[in-house]
Amino acid sequence: MTLNQLRYFCTASRCHSITKAAEALCYSQSGISRMIQEVEKELSLPLLERGRGGVRLTAEGTKLLPQMKTLCHAYQSLLQQAGDVKELTAGLIR
Repeated sequence: MTLNQLRYFCTASRCHSITKAAEALCYSQSGISRMIQEVEKELSLPLLERGRGGVRLTAEGTKLLPQMKTLCHAYQSLLQQAGDVKELTAGLIR
């Protein structure tokens, strides 16, 4: 399972739609769906109920979503901090 797969799952759950998540992430709908299926397969749990009106979290998905969001936020924070450090090490000292 990758952080991108978790991010795609979080986005789909927030948008209540795999299609809308794909649009928001500039990715194909089938790609997002495949990535979410990989997460479900690895966890051996159904996380989303898919229907004509979009998707909604299963009970398992509801329980795991906060932890997935925490991981995604921690990753974004890491990237931000790395960028800040890079600017400090590349700057000019006078």
